[in-house]
Amino acid sequence: MYRGQDQQTVIQPVLFNLFIAAMVAIILASEWSFPAWHLSETLRIVQRPYRFITVVMLSVIWMVPLALALGLPRHRYLRGTIIIIFLTPFLLFCALQVQIAINGQSPQPRLEQAMQGDFGQPEYFPAGTRELFWKDYFTQGGFEQECIDRDWSCEEQIWQTHYRRWRLEGTASTSIRLPVFDFPTWQVRQNGTVLAHSTDPNTGLILVSLPAGQHDIELVWVPTPIEWIGRVVSIVSLLVFFGVLLVKLIKIKRSPPLSD
Repeated sequence: MYRGQDQQTVIQPVLFNLFIAAMVAIILASEWSFPAWHLSETLRIVQRPYRFITVVMLSVIWMVPLALALGLPRHRYLRGTIIIIFLTPFLLFCALQVQIAINGQSPQPRLEQAMQGDFGQPEYFPAGTRELFWKDYFTQGGFEQECIDRDWSCEEQIWQTHYRRWRLEGTASTSIRLPVFDFPTWQVRQNGTVLAHSTDPNTGLILVSLPAGQHDIELVWVPTPIEWIGRVVSIVSLLVFFGVLLVKLIKIKRSPPLSD
């Protein structure tokens, strides 16, 4: 008698749970989750926020056919066809993961091996970066070796996604490259004061000039105006979305039961 209502009762909670999972995954994949990564050891084990994009993708793959099935309760064959079409990418993804698990993965290469051949994409490097030079910088000891060569004491104190700090000390003035690419969002501070810096032309790393003495060098991620605009647009979009969703849920709750 109430087949349509029964179908709604089964599908709607599943859709809601998938939606919540997708929204949580989106937040964990964005910079909004940075504070949680600093507090949770479990999240730090995951290592890369963008891995949660896979959770979003899989949730959406399931949500679309379920939503269509909810909207087409009387068209059984059409509903089944739509579900199969949308679930095919999910099944292919699962098959790929099984294949990787069966074949196994190669052991983690050493740094010298990883730096050979193509490495990364051009958009990850500052403009003008010379690929071979920054590879040499890391394979030859990186920041630690550069401090030794200059007879400076370099202590890494904090290394976070949006904030880094070192304590540097030396008896003679020097210029030293910090082990971070010089993107425009990084602001350098020396003992709490903003420090003008330059970009090393060979490696694309942040280059700072320091006088003799002890210095607390900080890198602070300062969002660009475009990022702030994006945040405002995202927040407004979420508010509108949840407002529409709330109105829809209220209408569904107040609507009379469907019957055949």
